[in-house]
Amino acid sequence: MRKTVHRQLPLVPALREHSHVAELEEMGRILDGNPEIAEAAHADLVRGVRADTGCEGLSADQVVRAAILYHQNGWSYAELAFQLAYHAAYRGFCRLDIDQYPSRSSLQRDIKRIEPQTWEKINRILIRYAKEAGIEDGKKARTDCTVTETTMHYPTDADLLWDCVRRLTLELEHANDIVDVSYADHRKRAKRRLFAINNAKRMSQRIGPYRDLLKVTKKTLGYAKRTVGALKRSKHIYRAVWLTRIGYGCSGLGTTVRVVRHVLRVGILIGMAGTRSWLG
Repeated sequence: MRKTVHRQLPLVPALREHSHVAELEEMGRILDGNPEIAEAAHADLVRGVRADTGCEGLSADQVVRAAILYHQNGWSYAELAFQLAYHAAYRGFCRLDIDQYPSRSSLQRDIKRIEPQTWEKINRILIRYAKEAGIEDGKKARTDCTVTETTMHYPTDADLLWDCVRRLTLELEHANDIVDVSYADHRKRAKRRLFAINNAKRMSQRIGPYRDLLKVTKKTLGYAKRTVGALKRSKHIYRAVWLTRIGYGCSGLGTTVRVVRHVLRVGILIGMAGTRSWLG
């Protein structure tokens, strides 16, 4: 039987068994088994203020639990306040009373008061607990790299071809002091083709510039291969250095050319059915 509207709602919502709820319960048992975690956080929360007057705020244990949810889920403080107000499992994990609804500002203030040194101490406590329980020996740590802003551009196919021509021509200039191999500098030509591809208003306008960019790229690759052969025959003391650098550039450029030609052949980049005719 199916009704249009369920008129009578339960007075107390029941929590169903779920793996995430079981995870929260296990995390709560670990925090209960290590009371020194809450004691370390309490020392930061009451530093510089009186803890025996004023309205009752979140306990140190509640702040630590809220901070765990904040960092584990990547929430903002506003979203953390919403989850603690309406999510029964998270309210139970943070041990919130029926009349406790922490605001965004209070959560931010309390969590920010826990010093980095305290979090390091908490981490050592958890590692010690893991060792004693046989969960982890603490000899290896998994970390994530820090993302920083840089001047790296988005690696489109045309940009990769232009970068290969530019860098490989620069290496040929340095290697020309060791071996005498004739080559042409196609950097200006390749850069003009790159601008033409990036500024094209229609896909069909990119066919010609791509065709010429691939042509100068293959020419530069040929110059580099001849230079590699000359370096192998040379007796210069630094030939191994430039042989490695130019040889590595040749392999990377050859791979880039093959990938770009394949992409253009199947019409993924240009999106036109006639690309096979001019690619050969």
